[in-house]
Amino acid sequence: MDHLFEPWMTWFLLGALILVVLVRVQYPQYIQLLGYNFTNYRIAKQTFIDNEYQIKPDWLFMFPVLVIGHALFLFLFLKSSASFAIAEGVGPFLTMCFLVAMVFMLKIVAMQLVSTIGKPGNSLKVYYGNSILVSELTGSVLLLLSIAASLSEGGPAPLLIYVGIGIYLLSYLFRLFRGVIAAIENRISLNYIILYLCTLEILPFVVLLKVFSTVYGG
Repeated sequence: MDHLFEPWMTWFLLGALILVVLVRVQYPQYIQLLGYNFTNYRIAKQTFIDNEYQIKPDWLFMFPVLVIGHALFLFLFLKSSASFAIAEGVGPFLTMCFLVAMVFMLKIVAMQLVSTIGKPGNSLKVYYGNSILVSELTGSVLLLLSIAASLSEGGPAPLLIYVGIGIYLLSYLFRLFRGVIAAIENRISLNYIILYLCTLEILPFVVLLKVFSTVYGG
C-alpha cells in the first residue's frame, strides 16, 4: 500500500490542531468535564442536566474537529478499500465532511423529535451531553490515527485503520450504553428506550451507511 497522505490534508490537520489547542488553553473546563465523563460520571451527569441543550463555545469549536476526524478517517478507509470507488483530491473529502456533519445534525433534529413525542426528562439532557463529548473525543482520536495511517505504508496503515474502526464501534456502544442507563435511571419505559435508541443512534448510523454505500459503492 502506498502512502495515503495528500498535500491538501495538511491544511485540515493544521486547522483541527489549532482548534484543539485553542480549546485546551481557553476552555480548560471542557477537558475537565471530558475527564469527569469517564472518571466521575455523577459530576458530569449533573453538569449535563444543568446545561440542558445549551450550545457552549468549547463544544462549538470542537465540532469541526469532530467532523474532520470522522470524515478523514472514513476517507482513508474508503481509499484503502478495494470495495469502494473514491476519487483523489479534496472534493470527495469535502463531500464526506458535509455528509458527516449532516448525520450529526440529523441526530440533533431526532433528539428534538423524541423530546416532543415523549417525556424523557433529564435522560435526554444526559444523553445529549455525553453523546457530544464522546463523539468529539472519538473524532480527535480518529484524527490522530488518520495522520499516522496516511503517513504509513504496508502493514501499519491497514492496522491503524482497523484500530480506528474498533475505537469507533466502542464509542458507539458506549453512547448506547450511557443512553440506556440514563433512561433507566429516569424510569423511562422500555418502549421509549427502544424509540430513543432507534431514533438517536441507530437511524443516523443506518442513514450514513446507506448514503456511503450509494455514493461510494464500487
